[in-house]
Amino acid sequence: MDLDEKLLALLACPLCHGPLERERQAPRLVCPACRRAWLLREGVPDLLPESGTSLEAAGDADA
Repeated sequence: MDLDEKLLALLACPLCHGPLERERQAPRLVCPACRRAWLLREGVPDLLPESGTSLEAAGDADA
């Protein structure tokens, strides 16, 4: 199941409230400002602040 573009436009980073981007290589949303990512579980974003992972810690320097 794919995240609808209209829904994506409404979602914001739970930490900085900036826009989120869908990552093409993995089922997750990324905040470019915070450099954090949140997984999509069965097409539903898990946007709890504590669920986000650092892109640097995960080794995703160019995500």
